[in-house]
Amino acid sequence: LIRACLVLGRDRHHAAYELGVANLFAHLDAHGEQGAFEEGIHYADFTVASLLATARAMALAGDRRALEHPFLQRFPLWAIHHFQPGGFFINAFGAFAAARGNPAMLKGILAMSALSLNSRESLWALDHLAGGPDDSLAGMLSRTLPRVPRPPRRIKPYASYTRAMRVNWRSDWSQAATGVWVRGGDPFDSHDHQDRGHVNFILAGN
Repeated sequence: LIRACLVLGRDRHHAAYELGVANLFAHLDAHGEQGAFEEGIHYADFTVASLLATARAMALAGDRRALEHPFLQRFPLWAIHHFQPGGFFINAFGAFAAARGNPAMLKGILAMSALSLNSRESLWALDHLAGGPDDSLAGMLSRTLPRVPRPPRRIKPYASYTRAMRVNWRSDWSQAATGVWVRGGDPFDSHDHQDRGHVNFILAGN
């Protein structure tokens, strides 16, 4: 609805546009302000991309409300915290493709975050954790951005997320690091894979 109004004329369809924005904010608010998508990274990978595309379209038309929402602003950090040592990913909520050996999984969403949110953290992770940009439109455009040689200060090797009910830690950002993540559960979880209480430990990248 938002993008249709942008094409047809935001001023001509003001009421419809604002309805779309209200619904979008209800969606973003439901996820919370930590940037955590409660169904895990696999579902966030294709769901948040559409949210970023809409927020970017709004911003290009002069409306930055969605782009500045806390969920989208903090989403890149939550996504980056799925990278575990040794090529592993945090694979809660049925993210089977994320278990290991698929470093390209987050290339698209990291490139989109770097472009839409001007996220230096996403750009660093794209280059140093995900193996560099792919040949998608977002990936090619991300190659024009100034590179980030070192992890920005906002990227800590540990985090805890209340709505996603998860804590994660790694000793450093090298592949040979040691890492651990633990998942709990939330009363509002509507998509579970019986992984509440899961504990995952990686020792020196293995």
